[in-house]
Amino acid sequence: MVRFVLGFCLLALTPVYAQVPATIADQLSTEEYLAKPGWWPRKGDASRTDYVVAEVCAQCHSALANGQKQHAMAHTSMRAAQADALARKTEFKLGPFDYQITPQSGTATYTVTGNGGSFSAPILWAFGSGNRGQSLLFQHNFGGRGAQLFRLPQHRFQHE
Repeated sequence: MVRFVLGFCLLALTPVYAQVPATIADQLSTEEYLAKPGWWPRKGDASRTDYVVAEVCAQCHSALANGQKQHAMAHTSMRAAQADALARKTEFKLGPFDYQITPQSGTATYTVTGNGGSFSAPILWAFGSGNRGQSLLFQHNFGGRGAQLFRLPQHRFQHE
């Protein structure tokens, strides 16, 4: 019992310090990063022409570029021309509408017909590796609002 009381007294007399991570200087909010000099993704001070494609970066940083290509995230978004799933024609009917995805010379076209009308637009992007599924995007000017991206209401899923 004496040891317990002595241990408790020593513990009570020991100053308590908050634990501070070694990287506390790096733990800033996004707003704090934006206020600092240098590049930050959301800063928005670089124009699109200041960016280059990955192949240009790889000229000096080949080890990093080659390593990044091996990660699953490197295969989850692609131009429609690179999507293997868009290499074959897909057709289906849902209610009064007929849907088609038609590959043609490095791209694919999304077409919907029915109720006396028709709509077509090129598919621009595919999101998802295709191992489980992909979402497809097309661009169109609906109702004079300017060109906007839209996701096809149909997704491509792999059957297991």
